[in-house]
Amino acid sequence: MATFVKATQAYQQGQRTLPRRYYVDPAIYGEEQERIFARRWVCAGRAAELDAPGAYVVRSIAGESVLVVRGQDGVARAFYNVCRHRGTRLCDGEPGGRGGRLSETIQCPYHAWTYTLDGSLIGAPHMNEVAGFDKRDYPLHPIALAAWEGFLFVNLARDPEPLDRAFAPLAGRFSRFNIERLRSGARVDYDVRANWKLVFQNFSECLHCPVIHPGLAKLTPYTSGENDLFEGPYLGGYMVITAPGGSLTLSGRACGPAVGELPAEDKNRVYVLASRLRDVPHAATRGPRPHAHHLRVAVPRGRVRAAGLRPTRRRGVLGRDEPAGLEHL
Repeated sequence: MATFVKATQAYQQGQRTLPRRYYVDPAIYGEEQERIFARRWVCAGRAAELDAPGAYVVRSIAGESVLVVRGQDGVARAFYNVCRHRGTRLCDGEPGGRGGRLSETIQCPYHAWTYTLDGSLIGAPHMNEVAGFDKRDYPLHPIALAAWEGFLFVNLARDPEPLDRAFAPLAGRFSRFNIERLRSGARVDYDVRANWKLVFQNFSECLHCPVIHPGLAKLTPYTSGENDLFEGPYLGGYMVITAPGGSLTLSGRACGPAVGELPAEDKNRVYVLASRLRDVPHAATRGPRPHAHHLRVAVPRGRVRAAGLRPTRRRGVLGRDEPAGLEHL
């Protein structure tokens, strides 16, 4: 059974906000790319996005272009998105990070080297004239990929820590919500002019909510939060929903059925989890450059069409309380 405590109880004497250089120094940002995003498991999307053989998404992780594709055998795999010949990018990402669909092969647009969906090289024009050339020696470079609760994670490290070990603190924690069976019903993209750590820090506390999000504060008291995850890259817990049977919608009323057979206390809680193991477009900027951020709305599979969900403009999703440009972050 999880033990939840107030943030004030978890505070350790001497904890302070990071010094300024951790948010603006290019050298520190470079080290973060190398030590965090290039070595840790990073979310690349939902497995359901790859709904058939040939379905793919392209992600940018620690300066590398990553191709995640479902093979003819139904297995999802990840590769560096570059041809083994001259390093040409193989697939372009769709607008807003949405995926595309390949036929039975991946073909380089430069010299037409051709690969199967499992990364094997099967076509290399004129290379048969090169003595000693063997197509079997030039598959696409693979990247470690693993699944958790319907999410796909990739890790650029050559010898990555197993996902089960990295996610040990989360094992079974959200199973009752049937996350694996949910489907993405809508997605909104917007820019945040902030270092990625500020986004996480803003998400991890609600002391600003009465001022910045008064509508949200009416639905869930900002002092009601309690956490049970503190160690490593995780911070998470819950906040109480004021109205019995309510939800964090603009009306405050639930807009769909429960996602499973939940205990009574869960029906009046909103659970939040902040982790650095997130979708990389969330964490690939610094300084004044816009920060591409993505908001997904996940609903039970059978409710996607019934709920009438569709992409909408930012203010319609985030509400009227937030100032334009998200300067408060």
